[in-house]
Amino acid sequence: MPASELTMLLNNPQGLKDIVQYHTIPGTHMKKDFLFGRHYFINSTSGHTLRVYRSATGLHFNQATVVTANITCSNGVIHLINTVLDVPEGTIMDILGKHEYNISGFMNLVKKAHLDRNYANPTGLNRYTVFAPSNAAISAVSQATLDKLSQDYTYLRMLIEYHVHSGTMHASTLAKRHFVSTTLPAHNITVSTNGNGGILLNNMAHVLTNDIEAENGVVHIIDQVLIPVILAPI
Repeated sequence: MPASELTMLLNNPQGLKDIVQYHTIPGTHMKKDFLFGRHYFINSTSGHTLRVYRSATGLHFNQATVVTANITCSNGVIHLINTVLDVPEGTIMDILGKHEYNISGFMNLVKKAHLDRNYANPTGLNRYTVFAPSNAAISAVSQATLDKLSQDYTYLRMLIEYHVHSGTMHASTLAKRHFVSTTLPAHNITVSTNGNGGILLNNMAHVLTNDIEAENGVVHIIDQVLIPVILAPI
């Protein structure tokens, strides 16, 4: 955590409390309790849900990896992790509507495509990774193209689905991939990194802001609209 963020947090008692409670789950959970290959959704003492899973790279809580597990104490157990967990900022739809992120244009397209209910459920089992184009990226698309997409909500759904991956994928995992699947069948997004370690999608869209934690997934803000091949003539 950057020193500036830590200073702000230490001066915000409620925010500090939220983070501490998000890092705490009721009961005693040892590493062996989490079976390899399975995903668990556990409520923290803050009321927000944590995603817990074991893989070949270890035990994970959201995007964090456990570096030391099973430190037992008189009133529970401690697992040391390699990063601070971000408290969810609401559902994916809540995040798309936050003014500070400037992605409301994409939110409006999601609503026009009648997909908003898919991304507004905070307690469902489905989790999503959303690559949300900035308002500037939406504005860069020609009005003629937007009009054609809006005239047929099936086309609009295809566009939205191409910006969504089924499952939660944080930047640390995304950067290691060559491609990610999307909820638009048979249409993947290619992934690469530039010399500065930044993430590039389809060799064109830069990830501007990553890992905005949601109750039902994670949002990454990108600087270009991704057009799937099936819509290329548009």
